[in-house]
Amino acid sequence: GTFTAPATGKYFLHGIVKMNNAAAGHTSGTVFISTTGTSFQGQTTNPGAVRDVNNLFSVEVVAIASMTSGNTATMQIKVSGSTKTINLAGSTDPISRFAGYRIA
Repeated sequence: GTFTAPATGKYFLHGIVKMNNAAAGHTSGTVFISTTGTSFQGQTTNPGAVRDVNNLFSVEVVAIASMTSGNTATMQIKVSGSTKTINLAGSTDPISRFAGYRIA
């Protein structure tokens, strides 16, 4: 999703992404928040090493961003190290979230 700042100020942005189909060959997973002008890197992990018995893993990102009214923020994930496709988990019960709120 996309968060749009309703007013100029500082915003707390938080996202967590849970993915499935992680394989041993997936060696890097990083989550980012990108705003209109700045990118914030969140947690980087080794999905193949931290996946659970169902091949699920999650990554999280938090940022404090100065935003002008109308600026947007989005969350991206980059997973590498294998040719196997990674999917977002929770299509019927969402367990990946992205939110923001003004703090100043």
